[in-house]
Amino acid sequence: MLFSLIFNNSVVQIADEQFPVSDGLVWVDVSEQKQVNVGYVAKQTAGVWSFTAPEKATVTLQSQASALLKTQQAYVMQNYAIYGEDTPPEWLVYLKELRAIASGTDTTSVVLPTAPTS
Repeated sequence: MLFSLIFNNSVVQIADEQFPVSDGLVWVDVSEQKQVNVGYVAKQTAGVWSFTAPEKATVTLQSQASALLKTQQAYVMQNYAIYGEDTPPEWLVYLKELRAIASGTDTTSVVLPTAPTS
């Protein structure tokens, strides 16, 4: 087994066994390939170690719209419906646009709609 000693997002040492270290230092098992707790991937190829940043996860527009729709619906409920007031037309249009993206009905939008200011 091989272990990498990490400090401040940097590899300090690679060793065959772990030994006691002070606070702030972290041992990571890098025997093959493993995501290091600081966000890097360690890989050994032909005896040479490389450490690379993982690809960033992408959040789809549909997922963003779905999450935003829930919070914006709650906002409308708390600011209009709970008081028996009519929801302003611009908010209805905005919520319908978000719903279309979130449900997958709208497949042409590339950005989320802008929330009404009132």
